[in-house]
Amino acid sequence: MTDVSVVAVGTPQSFRQQLARAIEMGPDEVGWVQSATAAEELLINA
Repeated sequence: MTDVSVVAVGTPQSFRQQLARAIEMGPDEVGWVQSATAAEELLINA
């Protein structure tokens, strides 16, 4: 995943597009991970 400052966590992945639209960002500017565990790992590796 590229450097993003917003990450949607959970399913469905379409939530990513909804979040991006709500905060007026492009969908490619919002990261997505499937679970809280994956989000935790993403933050550790950031």
